[in-house]
Amino acid sequence: MALGGSMPDTGNPARPPRCDRRPSGAVCGIRFPRRRAPRRLAPRVACLALLALSLVPCRVAAEPASPRVVEVQSFWLAPAESAALAEVRQAYAARGGAWTDTPARSSAENRSMAFQRMQNGTPPFALQWHAGNALNDLAQNNLTLDLTPLATEMGWSSMLHGGVRPYLSRDDKLLLLPAGIHAENWAWFNGVLVRRYGNEAPTDWNGVEALLARSAAAGGPGIAMGTEPWQRMLLFSQILISEGGARVFVDLHEHGALENLEDPATRRALEIFVALRRYDHHSRRVRLWRDGTVAVTRGEAIVQFMGDWVRPELDELGAEPGRDVECVLAIGRDKHHLSVIDGFVFPRQGAEGLSPEHVRFAAAALAPDTQLAFSRRKGAIPARSDLTDRLDDPCMSTAYELFKAPGASVPASVMIAPARPLAGLINVVSALWDDRRMDIPTAIAAMRRALTVTR
Repeated sequence: MALGGSMPDTGNPARPPRCDRRPSGAVCGIRFPRRRAPRRLAPRVACLALLALSLVPCRVAAEPASPRVVEVQSFWLAPAESAALAEVRQAYAARGGAWTDTPARSSAENRSMAFQRMQNGTPPFALQWHAGNALNDLAQNNLTLDLTPLATEMGWSSMLHGGVRPYLSRDDKLLLLPAGIHAENWAWFNGVLVRRYGNEAPTDWNGVEALLARSAAAGGPGIAMGTEPWQRMLLFSQILISEGGARVFVDLHEHGALENLEDPATRRALEIFVALRRYDHHSRRVRLWRDGTVAVTRGEAIVQFMGDWVRPELDELGAEPGRDVECVLAIGRDKHHLSVIDGFVFPRQGAEGLSPEHVRFAAAALAPDTQLAFSRRKGAIPARSDLTDRLDDPCMSTAYELFKAPGASVPASVMIAPARPLAGLINVVSALWDDRRMDIPTAIAAMRRALTVTR
């Protein structure tokens, strides 16, 4: 189930396109409907896209008419997330494209809006989405375009990290254009408080609890935990992957292995989770995940357990890693990169297929400079495998190295778990965090019920 490593060449390497020798209606090997891509527009669009990927120059024909303005729907609303999306928008604009944004307030709203609009026949041009199981409904209902021809021309097999492609695909069709790869299992410690109550940021759960206990004994702050259930699940996932490793984590989420609930590693993870909940003071100012980041930078909390999307928010808040905030990836026994692949899908627009705008968008998103700028703004690591030596952030460099280690990358629950059982587990874990009277046997029984719903 690992995602890391180098992807082997599958026989479709990026090759110099022959833009001036192609069948009618095609752009560098990708066939478009005639009414969406008049023959006189195709050479210009193809050259813009392929030049962006540092391929060989193409000959440009007559100057085309202005491209249509496309719509991109996403839930990247936090300041750093918006800045990351702007990097892709600017790269798209530099290639002659233009788009308008349609924001959704959350992942759930993004999903419901998307399906409603696709059902009504008014889908956006591009839609922010996750790789993995989130693609299932789209694939089963044939709602998005197959990107295989585009991926073949651009050489995704040699460009992307090894093991990534299966999570972009369903039913042998490539459906998701990857933008970046996140790690969910980070801890972000206030540097001043760490030095006050300990020597350095802890790297195991005993050390985390000891630091929190010393802070509590001195009247200091605790954990920044928001009120959203998924934030509690993120902490439990961090603990479970570190205590049970990939086997327990994947079997529980992907296969609903009920026997894993009785595994000593699962019980250990629940015990750690229950021990930590006493250090959440339920601050009314900490509801959304970014509220927790603000609390850590202000010294109102000593730690936040959250994904690497925190990293660029630190810059927005004027907090410097290594001085104001300590970033620790993969606390615990087993060191894994709990991976989430972010990207875009292209909903079907009637009977139309891939268009020059799709080529332009993909070229913009996967260009090396865009990948680096997006990752820096978003806190992710690039989807491309050839940019290691160009990362200059110590936190993200650590993530990149762990991600590429053999077997270290494990898909997060949102990538592999069926939606209904995962929703049930999230609710159980959140209830366990909130209800101090709820014990571990009661939680295990509730988790068992959640896993036995129709998958």
